[in-house]
Amino acid sequence: MGVLDLKAHRIARKIKALGEAALRAGRLDELHTQLEDKAMQEEHVVYTVAGVAKLLKVTQESVRRWIRAGELDASKIGRGYRIDRPALERFWQARGGTRLFTEDAGAGD
Repeated sequence: MGVLDLKAHRIARKIKALGEAALRAGRLDELHTQLEDKAMQEEHVVYTVAGVAKLLKVTQESVRRWIRAGELDASKIGRGYRIDRPALERFWQARGGTRLFTEDAGAGD
């Protein structure tokens, strides 16, 4: 199991625990808010050039070249770039790759 899968699995377990606790306490509105917050955090995962290179098993220069060519959307922060998760997923699938991130973190167990 990769590092990203492990992190996603931990988030899924936390969400499940939050849901069970809220249901026991009858706090469905609170559960809904917490789940929305978790989903927002998931969408705002960002990667560095080095992180993307490691994930895709390519060189950092390849990632920079894709960014400069406009193939991979990235934000310039200081002297480096940050790539958000949805942009990375779109880029990879456009190149014929399979899904990088699973919806169900426990599916890879």
